[in-house]
Amino acid sequence: MENMTYSDAMAEIEQILDRFRRDRMSVDELTAQVQRATELITHCRTRLMKTEEELQRIDTETSE
Repeated sequence: MENMTYSDAMAEIEQILDRFRRDRMSVDELTAQVQRATELITHCRTRLMKTEEELQRIDTETSE
């Protein structure tokens, strides 16, 4: 998942949500998909935090 882009992860989360909203998942599949969505959300949060840190670093460097 490390190579997955933020956009790709968000698209997969949207697909999972769409299937959930349409009730097209069995209980067993729902469990697996919730677990996958949780992994994707964690990945997105990590990417956002890294981006924020990088922007802060750049801002600090350009402010000096």
